[in-house]
Amino acid sequence: MTILLTRPKPDCNRLLERLRHNGHRVICSPVLDIQILEVDFNGLQDMQALLFTSRNAVRAVARRLSHWHGPVFTVGDGTAKAARKAGFDQVLSADGDAADLARLVAAQCSPRDGPLLYLAGETRGAVLEQMLQDAGFSLLSRDVYRAKPADALSHDAVQAFARGDIDLVLLYSPRSARVFRDLLRRELEDRVLEKVDAACLSPNVAQAAGEGWRRKIVANNPDEPALLAALEAAYGGGFDR
Repeated sequence: MTILLTRPKPDCNRLLERLRHNGHRVICSPVLDIQILEVDFNGLQDMQALLFTSRNAVRAVARRLSHWHGPVFTVGDGTAKAARKAGFDQVLSADGDAADLARLVAAQCSPRDGPLLYLAGETRGAVLEQMLQDAGFSLLSRDVYRAKPADALSHDAVQAFARGDIDLVLLYSPRSARVFRDLLRRELEDRVLEKVDAACLSPNVAQAAGEGWRRKIVANNPDEPALLAALEAAYGGGFDR
């Protein structure tokens, strides 16, 4: 099976070896380019906790916040793993989506104990911020990275689509799904997807991926292990190691 990975390079490289170990041919064509932004962290000592909804945000601030030893809340286990690897030692994962993270923070923290600091990308949903503000929390948000759309799909990806070699595309966010479709249309017609499956991290990603696929395989939880489990079930093997 030939699989196209669309995540930024650090995440793409991490999954690439696992898929190759399972016997797949893998092509990486990141559709978003991650750019680290300069951020002023003055007043950090007044925060009661840090919030992350992506590995990219963790990587963007890891060195600059190496002195932080307070609570860290993450949207899922993958982001939690990245946070622990970065040196944060009090990490709690919501193992879900932004709404699950908001509920976890509200259960573990009190508005009386000080503001929360949400470290995220420039482009993001409003669910987490809105829910916590509605719960009475003072929430400060800082943009720590910019996800810029790629200029084009990789040459290898375009050629593989043109030959009909691609069997599966992995999509992890609504925005990356939309960018992927836009980049594909610049090079080829949508009909090249008629024999291609889309593996989507969530129903929102599946919706953003649009129509015209052979089928969409959707994770039952918005994290990579659940996505790989869905692929394992859909194909009857090949994704479990």
